[in-house]
Amino acid sequence: MTWKFRGSIVNDAMINSDVPKHDITVIERPKVAYNPSTTRYVLFVHVDTADYSFVSIAVFQADDVIGPYVFVRIMRPNGLESRDIGIFLDDDGTPYLLYASGHVNTGLTISSLSPDYTNTTGIMSTIQGSYEVPTIMRGNGGYYLMVSRTSGWDPNEGKLFWAEKLTGPWIDNGPISASSDSFNSQPTYL
Repeated sequence: MTWKFRGSIVNDAMINSDVPKHDITVIERPKVAYNPSTTRYVLFVHVDTADYSFVSIAVFQADDVIGPYVFVRIMRPNGLESRDIGIFLDDDGTPYLLYASGHVNTGLTISSLSPDYTNTTGIMSTIQGSYEVPTIMRGNGGYYLMVSRTSGWDPNEGKLFWAEKLTGPWIDNGPISASSDSFNSQPTYL
């Protein structure tokens, strides 16, 4: 495909807003969801300081998928540290935020989102363990959750969980593939 540069939507939105200045130098793991009830696009990004001690999410909205995006908030969903994130829209349209939570990714949390998708409204489920880059899909009468283990910037074996409901319990189905390094990749988004 031939890609055409359309602008730095997050940097521009943060520069042109009243974002609290926290020496944010890390902006990563963007996820966008279209909200049919507000007819707006909502963008979530992990934002952090160079030493990864800020561990928060920035939320933006736009009327068009290419922007311009307007800053909404910086948050720690449900008061928890948040690093790698994912978005899941269930078959009934209910939105969920998935995030590596706790100090140095000691848990993985699934939270429901507000009707406008810009805030969390409660914790649905927490999986203990050191995981990141969560993504969910439906299948076999339930939900599959794919994650990567945490090993810094080194590749590792991905994991697959299954649950009948988003509230769990989550059953460990073992590695995503036979590759011990997930083919130098991570699940990150479906």
